[in-house]
Amino acid sequence: MAFIEQIPKRIVKHIDNSTMKITFTNGSIYRLGATDRKGYNKLVGINPRTIIYDEYSLQNPLAREYLTPVLVENGGREILVSTVRGQNHLHQLYKGVIDSPEWFVSNYNIEQTFKNDGTPVVNLEDVELARENNWSEDKIQQEFYNDFTAIIKGALFSKELSRALDQGRIRNFAIDTRYPVHTFWDLGKDGTAVWFVQQIQNEFYFISYYENIDEDFQHFAQYLSMFQKKYNIMYGKHFGPHDVTRGIGALKGVTYQSIAKLLGIKFERIERVSLKFDSIEAARGIMGKCVFHKENCEDGLRALEHYHLPFNEKLGIYGDKPVHDWASHGSDAFQQFALWNSKLRANNPNLVIKNDPSVSALNNL
Repeated sequence: MAFIEQIPKRIVKHIDNSTMKITFTNGSIYRLGATDRKGYNKLVGINPRTIIYDEYSLQNPLAREYLTPVLVENGGREILVSTVRGQNHLHQLYKGVIDSPEWFVSNYNIEQTFKNDGTPVVNLEDVELARENNWSEDKIQQEFYNDFTAIIKGALFSKELSRALDQGRIRNFAIDTRYPVHTFWDLGKDGTAVWFVQQIQNEFYFISYYENIDEDFQHFAQYLSMFQKKYNIMYGKHFGPHDVTRGIGALKGVTYQSIAKLLGIKFERIERVSLKFDSIEAARGIMGKCVFHKENCEDGLRALEHYHLPFNEKLGIYGDKPVHDWASHGSDAFQQFALWNSKLRANNPNLVIKNDPSVSALNNL
C-alpha cells in the first residue's frame, strides 16, 4: 500500500503534488523535502514543528545542524529513521543520545521486528536468499541486523583508515605552531570543505577540518582568521581545485580565485586528473603518512570513511564513479592534497625533508 493511501481521506483537505505537500483539515501541513541546500532552505522558510529524517545515515549531517535550531525555537521535535551505514554521523548521534531521558531510542534487527499479525517483517529465509545471491556478510549485517561495525560496501578508504587507527595516527595531539598550516579545498554549490595540514619531516599532520553549506568566501575567510587566532598558527599556502579559476555567472573576469584573493586567500590551482581513480589511488597511497587530529578532524574522517562506490546488487558489480553525497566534499578536498603530493614527488623524486620548520615540501610547489 502506498504511504499516502494510509492517511484517512476524511482528514485531508488538499494534496499538492507539485510541492509534495498535504494540507489537513485542522490546518496542519505535511511536506516532503530534501537535505540538499535547496531542500533545507525551503524547510527553514516554512518554520516546521516536526521534522522526520528518512534514511538519515545517507543524508548530509550539516542540514540537521541548520534545521535543529528552528525546532528548538518552535519547541518542536525530530524523528530519525534509518538503516545504519557504518560508524558515521548516525552512529555518533546514536551514541550521544542512547542514554538521554529526552530521547526515545530503539535499534531492532529483523529477528525483533514483526507485523501486526505477529509474522516477521523479514524472514530468515530471505536472509539466506540474499547470501545465495552473493550478498557479502557485511551487507547482510548492515541491512538486516543494523550492525554499525559492518564495513560500508564499496568504501574506498576503509583499509587505510583502519590502518591509521591501529597505528595510532588518529589521535588528539598538540598543534606545533612552529610549522606553517596549509589548506586544501573542495568548492561546491552544495558545500565547501577545507583540510588544514602541517608537514613535519615526511609526515603530514591534519590538524583540522571544516565544511559548510551555502556560505560565501567571506565566511570562510572569517573562519580562517578565527582558526588562526585560536591556535596561534601561521598560514602557508592555500590550494584549490581545478575549477577555482572558473568564472562566476555573467561577471566578466570574476572567478572564485579572484574573489578569494580580495579576502586574503591566495589560491594555487591543482590540476585535474583525467581519471577519478588516479586521485583516489593517490589518496590511498599517501594516507600512510598522514596523522589526523581525532577531535578536530572528526567530520572529515567520517566523510572519508563513508566515501564509496555504488553497488549494483543485480549485476554484482560496482559503479565506476564514487557516489556523490554528503561525503564527497571532504573526500575530494583530501584528494586535492594527494594530487599535490603526487605532483611534487614526480618533480622531486629524491626529495628529503629535514626536521626544520623553515623547510617544507609544501613550499616547493
